[in-house]
Amino acid sequence: MNDAVGIKIRQFFAKYPSRYADEGEIIIQNYISPKDVIYLISGRVKQYDVDSNGTEIVVNSFKPSDVFPMNPIFNEIKNTYFYESTTAIEFKRAPINDVIGFLKDNQDVCYELLGYLYSYVNDIQRRMAYMMRGSARSRTIFEILSECRRFGRLQKNGSFIVDIREDELANQTGLARETVNREISGLKHLGIISINYKGLTVHNLKRLNQELGVNI
Repeated sequence: MNDAVGIKIRQFFAKYPSRYADEGEIIIQNYISPKDVIYLISGRVKQYDVDSNGTEIVVNSFKPSDVFPMNPIFNEIKNTYFYESTTAIEFKRAPINDVIGFLKDNQDVCYELLGYLYSYVNDIQRRMAYMMRGSARSRTIFEILSECRRFGRLQKNGSFIVDIREDELANQTGLARETVNREISGLKHLGIISINYKGLTVHNLKRLNQELGVNI
């Protein structure tokens, strides 16, 4: 995010009190229209649905400095998703009308947020494409690459560390955990990734892209 825009957003939300939630708390319930917009200060939040079989389907994840949900700001589409903290989080809530007024007075912020919203939509569309025509391998690799891009911690040796478990990858890919485990084992055998107490490490991002069929 543009530094100047990031400062404006932080300054706007600074007047609202900080709130806290432990891991696993629902901060927005499905089918309840939010009256506030959230600014995430620390931690991580997932947006998901539950199908008729009780399977959790993750559609998006949010990191510090993200603003969500965006739909109430730009349209009146009813919220159908759960928003749940996947770590302990600190966040702020601002009334939707306050946020709309802020955006009307700061078109650069509005433009930036619309760009972020489009990037989320693009990620969801790509995920849908892989789910419809991709193999279990490509779906798993796509999610790992997405995690690297949005949440990965770049190391001095060029590797990326992401804090995600196999069950979380399974929810995001729509695959069984055993299937994800098998695909991860294959990538570990190739030396592309490894897993330890620090998280999942991608040792060669270019090679992982190439495994997906993307040349960078």
